[in-house]
Amino acid sequence: MWADFLCVAEATSANRPTADGAEKKASGRATGRNVSLGIQSKIDLGARAFACLAEFGGEGVATAWATAVTQQASRKNAVAGPAPSHSEDRGEGGGEGGGIMATTPRVPYGFWGHFLKNLGALNTAQKQRQAVRAMVHYVLQRAKGAETAPALRDGLPADRNRNSGSAENSTKAAGLSFTLFQFFVDHVQKLNARSDSLLLMGHARQCRLHLLAHGWGDRELPKLSGNAGCQWLSRWRKNWRIVKKCTGMKLKVSWKKVMRRVKTLLVNIMRRAFHIT
Repeated sequence: MWADFLCVAEATSANRPTADGAEKKASGRATGRNVSLGIQSKIDLGARAFACLAEFGGEGVATAWATAVTQQASRKNAVAGPAPSHSEDRGEGGGEGGGIMATTPRVPYGFWGHFLKNLGALNTAQKQRQAVRAMVHYVLQRAKGAETAPALRDGLPADRNRNSGSAENSTKAAGLSFTLFQFFVDHVQKLNARSDSLLLMGHARQCRLHLLAHGWGDRELPKLSGNAGCQWLSRWRKNWRIVKKCTGMKLKVSWKKVMRRVKTLLVNIMRRAFHIT
């Protein structure tokens, strides 16, 4: 898998802009400005760093590093669940210090200086952290099977600087949302009708009462009454992409014509039933 991975990284990094959004010039001073990267620029920087790692240390070193990163992420998710978005950005250490540079598998000595020099940037701790975050993000996205640019961005716009993962950090009883979605798939979706909000909210409240009866605290569960309940259901629809209307139902005639046809049908039925001429 990693052989194709290296080819894609080299193709992605070819003729890409630098971290500061401009092509690296052959002659000029290295820049040390801290520039915020969009999601597409972050992916491009990660692909370029990974291709440079394969060139600097060999494909075996790059493959071993990518495998170690994916295994580390798998162990972390298995023990503590999915990590909050951008949680690794909290580390302030650089080089051999704390933060992401201390938790990420090591690269060959001198690699970051070589890469940042080719990039036209100063070899600072902030630039190293920015590059290693980009490379880790790129490797994990590729490990999940993402190949195209929209898939690598998780469907986000190319100019987006942040994703919306941190918005779910304060979600209460996330399993309640999944349980309601399973109820929708098993009992509501097959009706081929509008997804009734009262039916869905009623089941969500029943699930909430079930959790309360089994030892959950009231503060540990979302409020499902009043305006708070309406907002919770609205967010639930948005997260699971469930619309109120029945999709695929289209009337190609006007409603007035439909009513006239229905009236004619009912009149014909009554005439046949009571033998009216």
